Amino acid sequence: VAHMWRTGTKQTNARYKHVGDTMKNRARAINAWYGEFARKLDDFPVFADRKKAGGPNWFGDMSNFDKVKQRLQGCRPFAWYLRRFKAIYEDGGIIPPDIFMIKETRSGKCVHFQGHAGTSGMGREGVGLKNCDSADHRFFWHLGNVDRRSGKCCSGLRAWNTDQCFEGGVGDKNP
Repeated sequence: VAHMWRTGTKQTNARYKHVGDTMKNRARAINAWYGEFARKLDDFPVFADRKKAGGPNWFGDMSNFDKVKQRLQGCRPFAWYLRRFKAIYEDGGIIPPDIFMIKETRSGKCVHFQGHAGTSGMGREGVGLKNCDSADHRFFWHLGNVDRRSGKCCSGLRAWNTDQCFEGGVGDKNP
């Protein structure tokens, strides 16, 4: 798996055509290969809404994936992959042991991430203070990011279920 940021230049333009329903294809791949972790889709509004409207198997028949998995025999479960790359996912705080809300004491309001769950398209979503709501994932945060000096977690604060974070130490010349 590789990632490339599209910059609008000829070199980074997509050279493929979208065929079919991308969200459905993503859900099918996740349900095929992520095992017990496929439940995580329910935390993302786009997928949760589709499930609500179309039922638990809104993405279609999975029997062809089951045949492929049987034919491939020996594919390890997604949990193995996460353990194999523990230094990135767990030690780096991407999969946190705890999530929490941050309350500003004077107003009694909580820090709210203004973006959506998942990967940010722009990386410029903001934060603000709003009335606390423990049913809204956008109010939850966790420690994350490997501290480059110590090699351990955590040097930053991440918005739960996103790739967005605050990082400490900016402008601190004498740690």
